[in-house]
This record gives sequence, C-alpha cells and structure tokens, in this order.
Amino acid sequence: LYRVVVTFDSAVLPQISEERFATYVRASRTTDEVWALYEWNQRLTTALTPLIQDLEVSLRNTMNDQLIEHFGRDDWWAEPKLRLDDATAAMLAGALDRDHNRKRLGRGTIGPGKIVAELTLGCWVNMLGTGGHTSLGRPVDYEGRVWRPALRNGFTKQGTNNKGAPRRPQRREV
Repeated sequence: LYRVVVTFDSAVLPQISEERFATYVRASRTTDEVWALYEWNQRLTTALTPLIQDLEVSLRNTMNDQLIEHFGRDDWWAEPKLRLDDATAAMLAGALDRDHNRKRLGRGTIGPGKIVAELTLGCWVNMLGTGGHTSLGRPVDYEGRVWRPALRNGFTKQGTNNKGAPRRPQRREV
C-alpha cells in the first residue's frame, strides 16, 4: 500500500461545496487527508463507471428480451395488460417524449429499441422492485405481474433444480 500526498487547496472548496466534503472531513484528520480521500473517490468512480455501464446494458437487454417474449411485442410498454406504477410510468413517458420519440416511433423512423436504450437504470431497478402505486392509489404488483411470468426467466443461479432446469433467483436477490 502506498500513500499519495496531496495538498488541499481551500480555494476549490466553494466550487465543490462543504456539504459534499462533509463525509470526507468526518473520515479524515487533516485537510490534506480530506483532499486525498476525495481524489481517491474520484479515481474509484472513474474505474467503476465502465462496469456499471456494462451492468446497466446487460440488465436492460435481459429484462427487455423477457418482456418482449412475455407480451409478444417489441413495444411491451404499450401492452394494455401491463400496469406500471407511477414512478416507472413517468420514466417511460420521459423516454417516449425525449426528442419527440413518441412521434418518431409512430412514424416508424425509430424502433422500440431506441426507447429501451433511453430508459434509465432507475426504471429497470423499479421493475425489479415490489411495485409502487398508481395515481389513483392502486398498488402495482411487480412480483406477480412482471417478475414471475417474465423477468425471472432472464436470470439464473448456479446449478439446476430437481427437474434439471436452471435455478432461478428470487426477485430480491437480483
């Protein structure tokens, strides 16, 4: 292990904010340590970003493929039987409305894959949750509506079940 010596420049603090530095201040003894820890965090974030991007793309494509197969259509979000909670529906509406995607999709100048690619990681994570509520207060059950019939089929655990089929994880595990 080696130690990087960095001199803290207090002139930078207002640009980053004291609130942002508070965690680093609590974990350090000197201002130089604060700055070194902050820079270490930047390097770590830079190193993890490609892995997170790969995870997001992999998760997105897996879930999209399962939803297409389950609903029998590339634009699975337009399936009347699918009920999304308000948070997930808002993220989907944002992707549809971005850059006039809804009109372009209707004209056939883009495909559903464009919409899927613009959905945020938060949208996919929401769909792996238990589900929220609609604006009318109705609960949305993602476990029963999307996990069990569709999404779980895209994920496996090590080994096979007693019938020789791949083991499937629980939603909370994914």
